[in-house]
Amino acid sequence: MGNGLSLFEKAIVKKTFLIIILPFIFQYTAFAQAVYVDCNIGNDNNNGTIKSPFYSINKAAEIIQSKDNDIFTMKINPGIYVLDKYISVFTEKEKAGKRIIIEANILPGDTSWAPEKMPVIISTAKKGELNVVAAFLINESHVTIRGLKFHGYFYPNTRYFPIARVNKAKSDLGNCTFA
Repeated sequence: MGNGLSLFEKAIVKKTFLIIILPFIFQYTAFAQAVYVDCNIGNDNNNGTIKSPFYSINKAAEIIQSKDNDIFTMKINPGIYVLDKYISVFTEKEKAGKRIIIEANILPGDTSWAPEKMPVIISTAKKGELNVVAAFLINESHVTIRGLKFHGYFYPNTRYFPIARVNKAKSDLGNCTFA
């Protein structure tokens, strides 16, 4: 047998390696498949990672819409986000059973969660036809929005929809506040 490992020993070493390393690879992959937004420290010239977030929700939405990547999740850090136009929620990518997820980076159930850490969405968009304004306009099925706080629209004689659907798209809302 000599100093080398037998085929059986090599197989055990390989299995052990995979059992130990694969969870870290999957964790990193899941972590890397989100785009991050932070209105306090972000910059739209950044790359949208947790350490280098975008400033605006608009920029993060462009990444989700683009077919040049495999990102379907937007994580929004605490802060006040002012939208001067609606965010169109769709993607050019093949979804194949995936969901578009727009959520707070800190959700209820996290140990560091508190109501004041919910990202606040305020729309200042001009009203369109029919005196309607929307913050998020969903053009896609299988969209989840959770952990955000939507403030009302401040102009009179305008109907404000924090989240509006263009078609009969299936969407899920969770842990959102509408004030």
